[in-house]
Amino acid sequence: MRADSFGRIRIIEPSRALGGKLRSSPAIVSVTGAGIVPQGKFGESFREVGRSVIVAPMKSTRAAGQGFNPFVRAGVRALRRRAKLAVWWWRYQIQPLRTDPGLTMESLVRRLVEPGETYPYEELERIQTTCRSRDRRLPEERTSGSTRVQDTLFLYLLVRRLRPGTIFEVGTLIGTSASTMAYAQAEYGNGGMLHTVDGSYGGFEPSPEQAIRCFRGQRSHDALETMRTENRRIDLVFIDGTIGRRDVEALNQVRSPDLVIALHDYKPPIDKGIRNAWMIDRYFDGADQYAWILPERQGVGYPLGDGRFVNSSVAVSLPESVRRKLR
Repeated sequence: MRADSFGRIRIIEPSRALGGKLRSSPAIVSVTGAGIVPQGKFGESFREVGRSVIVAPMKSTRAAGQGFNPFVRAGVRALRRRAKLAVWWWRYQIQPLRTDPGLTMESLVRRLVEPGETYPYEELERIQTTCRSRDRRLPEERTSGSTRVQDTLFLYLLVRRLRPGTIFEVGTLIGTSASTMAYAQAEYGNGGMLHTVDGSYGGFEPSPEQAIRCFRGQRSHDALETMRTENRRIDLVFIDGTIGRRDVEALNQVRSPDLVIALHDYKPPIDKGIRNAWMIDRYFDGADQYAWILPERQGVGYPLGDGRFVNSSVAVSLPESVRRKLR
């Protein structure tokens, strides 16, 4: 919606606002013989009385660009976010995630690395560098970073070993994890495709040779609903954004029987990965048949034996059928 602000008055174009909902409570006004009469309380629909424009008061001086310093507002938002994450950590302590004593993250990494195989680590690091160089965000907008190379290496090994046909990613950003997983898919060549969604940043452009489909500016559940209508089934989901109950319920409709769940930023005591894991554990169908393999070496990762380390913050939830193959 386009709007012009004059002090504390907002003028809203009727072509976009008539018959819709307004975030502020408008007064009954007349501008060049036009007006809007509210039919109900705050946020309800409004009907047209005259023509031309609607005039509505701004919600607050902050909405008009005045008030608190933007750094203060950013600090308040950060404190609210941490408070919410603390609540999720408390819930997680009350209801711990199910784990498999016979399969730790260290043993999982060892099983993902096949003896005698060579891996294109240099190429994977080049993908990371290329994606960062194509970041279109302004310097002041780069408040969140891309997936670390340790974690993208782990995703490569996971995809290479399990060979999922359809991958769904929540949180594209600059495309480091998407490009890495698509590269692994292309190596074993089963015709798979990676679908990635990002509701905020739409600057990632996959190259023509990459089998990547981008849902730009969409919510996760909307992208999943599109895939449901296309009769697709997801074999692996990688979550690097915040999800809610509606997203998990939409995932239930497009999951394959052996769906593998991986999520980023599992960093105790509080980070978005903690919240996402709790959401999966509560609303995912058949969660009682899954077990989590959690990263215990935060910020360090697990050695591969050649001086490289993988996985500092990716948690994985696997069904029993997949765990049997990896034990």
